[in-house]
Amino acid sequence: MILRLLVAAALLFATAAQPPRPATDEARAKELLAQLAGTWDTQTTFMSFPPSKGTETVELLPHGLSAVVTSKGPMGPGRSFEGHGLIGYDPQQNKWLHAWVDNTDSHFSVSEGTWSADGKVFTIQEEVDLGAGPTLMLMQTTITGADGLSFRMAPKDAPADAKPMISTTYTRHAAAR
Repeated sequence: MILRLLVAAALLFATAAQPPRPATDEARAKELLAQLAGTWDTQTTFMSFPPSKGTETVELLPHGLSAVVTSKGPMGPGRSFEGHGLIGYDPQQNKWLHAWVDNTDSHFSVSEGTWSADGKVFTIQEEVDLGAGPTLMLMQTTITGADGLSFRMAPKDAPADAKPMISTTYTRHAAAR
């Protein structure tokens, strides 16, 4: 009887000494992706072109761990831009993955990404060739508020205050609010 009480007390003490378990990676991934879901009005500046307005939709798949992205808008005089992507968390690999293709290049981009600890910045590093040879780029999507995002793409080694090659501001579409 005393042995049982000692074992029970030891188990109770061990359980009480452990901190509460954090949310699972899958649960956190669903929270992070949910912030991106919706229809967004965009304003993009690409290199020396004047800013252009467009839209982007981010639709979560039913399991909540992946989203389909469609981006459309004008791109310079007489041209339009259309891009499609997937972003998601793969629990088997324990990784964030991102795939992208658009009408400006035949390259099918697949990369890994990371979220900042506070869940506000999603970052991808990828080699990109915009016509002057491959350059390692840093692409960051930042959550600026409940109805706002920003995107920035610049060479990885560029100073933090350097003008990005591409920058986009996102405002959640009024109908989605």
